[in-house]
Order: sequence, then structure tokens, then C-alpha cells
Amino acid sequence: MDDIAAKRRAAVEEQILKAATTDRLYELMQRANEFLAEQVLLQRASALGRDGVFAFQYGHHGVRLWLPHATSDLIQRRILSTSTFHKIGPLTQLAAFLPQGAVICDVGAYIGSQTIFFSKCLNAAHVHAFEMLDFSCEVMRRNIELNSLSAAVSIHPWAVGQQGDRATLGPFKSTNIGATTLELAEEGRMVCRALDEMTFDRLDLVSIDIGAGQRRVLQGAEATLQRHRPLILVSLGPTDRDVVRFLEERGFKETERIGPADHLFAFAT
Repeated sequence: MDDIAAKRRAAVEEQILKAATTDRLYELMQRANEFLAEQVLLQRASALGRDGVFAFQYGHHGVRLWLPHATSDLIQRRILSTSTFHKIGPLTQLAAFLPQGAVICDVGAYIGSQTIFFSKCLNAAHVHAFEMLDFSCEVMRRNIELNSLSAAVSIHPWAVGQQGDRATLGPFKSTNIGATTLELAEEGRMVCRALDEMTFDRLDLVSIDIGAGQRRVLQGAEATLQRHRPLILVSLGPTDRDVVRFLEERGFKETERIGPADHLFAFAT
């Protein structure tokens, strides 16, 4: 019996050693892949030149983007490393739902990657791009100019929410500038504007990607949503059930989940 037990123990120990070796090899391969990806990124960043402009091709569209923080910021790094638009998968799926000549509100436009995709690649008639960070607006403005879209895009340097909301900026991370959020504060320096303060002859899509505060954006757009019944693309986390409930109570139903956190709602006729 002792001999059998010893053999079984030896067999188990051998399996554990093999598993440990496999895990170690996998870990080393992961590190090597990350190192290679970083080297490719740095090579591309060095090739940007002094102007920091990155050029890539999307279909038959030539795209140019100024990426001043390409080696540090998550979204700019992703654009540089993949040579395409941020969130290109969800955006490609969204294209099937949009009519020609769409009018779009892009809330949380950051440096304009999505805005440019809507305008240049989907032939939107007009895009209203909303961005609360001044320096991000400046980057987006240059990107719009680089792609000759100034006539087709309006940049609104606003924090969007309910009319009169006061807020301050949440924690800022230079490694993920686009994830900067607002925090409501009675004495906050930032005063939010509502989409209902604007007048639209037509509105086909409202895209909201702001990390937090999605419901307040929708509450500040309630009249606009009921008047135009646009598609609503909103990034949601597991705790954002109140946003889904708000939309469903007003006749909007989720029609598609087009990304890990990107949900598409349409008015249920």
C-alpha cells in the first residue's frame, strides 16, 4: 500500500510540476507579447514627428489624428497601436442602424475619434460634439480641421447634464484622460448644459460615453428624446440599471448590445 501511495503521490507531483511549468511559460509569453507591443507602440510614436499627427486608412478614407499623449493615454495609445478608430468594433456594428445623412449628438467626444468616424466614414450630415475638458476640445478641434470637417461638426465645450447642475471634475488620470468624470457639487465651478437647451430640426442618434452621469444627460434631454425619438447609444456598467429603467419608462427598448459596455436603444413603436 505504501508503494502504491508513493507512486500516486509522485504522479500528482509530476502533474503539478507540468502545470506550474505551463503557467510559467504562458506568463513569460504574455510578458514577451506585451514587450513587443510596447516596442511597436514606441516606434510608431517616434515616427509621429514633432507635430504628433498619426495617419491611417479606414476603407477608402484617409484619417489624420493629432495624438499629443500617444505614449501615455489609454485611448490615444489604442488608436496608435491598432491604426484605427477607438471602439471600431461597436462603431462598425452601429453603422447598420443609422440612416444616411444622420444628425448626431456625441456626448463625451474627447479628442474626436468617434465624431470623425461618424462624419467622415458614415457621412453624417452633422455631428454635435460635446466635451467638457478644455484641452481635449483643443485636440478635437485640431483633429476636425486635419480631416476638413469643420463645416460638418459643431464642437460644444460643455459639461452635459440637467440644466443648472453644478459639478466638479472627478479624479483625473493622465493615463486615461477620456475617463474623467463629473461629480455633482452645490459649489462646483462647472455649470452643466442640457441637450433640451438646443434646437434640432432632426436628430438620429445620441451617443453618451462619459463614465458616469448618463441618467442626468438623459433627464436633461427628455423633451428632445420624445420629440425626435433618436437611437441612443450609451456606455453602461453593472450598476447603471437606473439608466435602463429611465429609458424603458419612456418607451425606449434595448435593441442591440454592440460592445462589452455599449448598449443601443430605440423607441419601441
